[in-house]
Amino acid sequence: MSDSDHKDKSKKPLFCAVRAEKCECPNQYRDNAFDGVPWATITFPRVLHFKKAKKILKIEKKPEAHHLVCVGSVTKYICGDVRIAAIVRETKWCVNDKPNMLALPLWGHTVQHYCSFTPAADGIKAALKDSKEIDDAGAPDFQNWPQHDVDHNGKLSYKWEVDENLRDLANGIARRLKKKDHGLTPDNVKRALDAVAGKYRKLLTKRGKGTHDAWKAGEEQARDASKTDGEKWYLPFSMAAPANAEKRTFPGRFDSRKRAWIDRLANAMWSG
Repeated sequence: MSDSDHKDKSKKPLFCAVRAEKCECPNQYRDNAFDGVPWATITFPRVLHFKKAKKILKIEKKPEAHHLVCVGSVTKYICGDVRIAAIVRETKWCVNDKPNMLALPLWGHTVQHYCSFTPAADGIKAALKDSKEIDDAGAPDFQNWPQHDVDHNGKLSYKWEVDENLRDLANGIARRLKKKDHGLTPDNVKRALDAVAGKYRKLLTKRGKGTHDAWKAGEEQARDASKTDGEKWYLPFSMAAPANAEKRTFPGRFDSRKRAWIDRLANAMWSG
């Protein structure tokens, strides 16, 4: 019988970086993200086209559970750093814990809220009763939060920021270990990771402020190019730092071709 057969399988891992519906800790990350969030169950329809299989899959997309300290970042820069492996193993921290979870909407939820459209069998079609249907749309319940699928990954993205943060954290821990700093404990590591999560919760709260006003400003500029207030309408929808957010043009034009305009918005949503 191998040594692994003698392990106490009932013992929960101290450090957990496993993204699962219910990890061994156990933690249900979606429950932790959406606890007390009234818009947790809103959906928008998304159509996925699989060209090779010649299939079309229609699904309902809910808001998503965001790991403030990204799973991939933790795996690479904390779990993957051999210099700090010993102390990490002794650190009681889970990537799915409530302090590291945040509910975020998707771009499709925003499009669906502000634009009236319905999917049809032959693709994505839209209908707009009149121009006031967009103009009079109030703020959604999920206003003031960035979209989880806008600037999450990529160069200078949200995750890039977290990667840099965790790389610095790992280097700092490694330096203290090398100096045999006996004041460094697993609890210090836990508090440091929680502090990173808290930092990004505050940043995303700040970055998302004003989504409704920003949409309206972008909408107004689409009508009248001289309205410069809408040039940076995309900023509160982005997870990235304002200086790093990808510049975006408001998706459409206000003219007599309203149906085509809404189609473009819908297609932008579906392709995400």
